Amino acid sequence: MCQVDYSSSRGSRNASGFGRDVSKWVDKETVLPSNVLSLAVVGKNKKHPAVFPVQLPLFFIKLLCPEGGLVADPFGGSGTT
Repeated sequence: MCQVDYSSSRGSRNASGFGRDVSKWVDKETVLPSNVLSLAVVGKNKKHPAVFPVQLPLFFIKLLCPEGGLVADPFGGSGTT
């Protein structure tokens, strides 16, 4: 599971919102991510060829893609999604 630190957004209408009002997202299950994502590195990632934690693209896919939606990998290679 991906954990995101939302503490910088509390009490601020613009924290990590790049000029957008993020107050409606504070304390919600789905929010705009902060500038830093804290992801656990599990094992040596033996089951997937990506050099980054699998949770990194998974976080953004879940955030930006509707359930059942299609995710395109324009590079079509390992280590990209």
